[in-house]
Amino acid sequence: MLTFAMRLSIFIVGLRRFLPVNILLAWLHTRRGLKYGVPAMLLCIPYWLLARWLLDQVQTGVFIEGFYVVALASGWSALKLGFHGPWSLILLTKVRASEAVARRHRRRAQPPTIPPRPTASMQVASLSVPE
Repeated sequence: MLTFAMRLSIFIVGLRRFLPVNILLAWLHTRRGLKYGVPAMLLCIPYWLLARWLLDQVQTGVFIEGFYVVALASGWSALKLGFHGPWSLILLTKVRASEAVARRHRRRAQPPTIPPRPTASMQVASLSVPE
């Protein structure tokens, strides 16, 4: 029995990477996708409405009780998307701060570029006009 439960959990975890919300969240966790966290948070509204609608339909007897699982999955996806918006703003702030520190360190590590002092021969050469 324990072996069956372990194999079932491994199978479910393997399927999780193909779910649309998980694919979207994986992309949103990249540096490029962090700035789209708040607009993606708006996607939680349709998922939440779908979960509520499914629950109402099951409770009135239109759908069978197996749709509770679909409603649960939809509500869970809505929660994941809803909490990811503010979290992405925090992560984006941390990433931008670390990038600013790295830029500052790079700038300090470079030797200062000092223009050469003009010598007397350079000044004479610049003042003389060819005839």
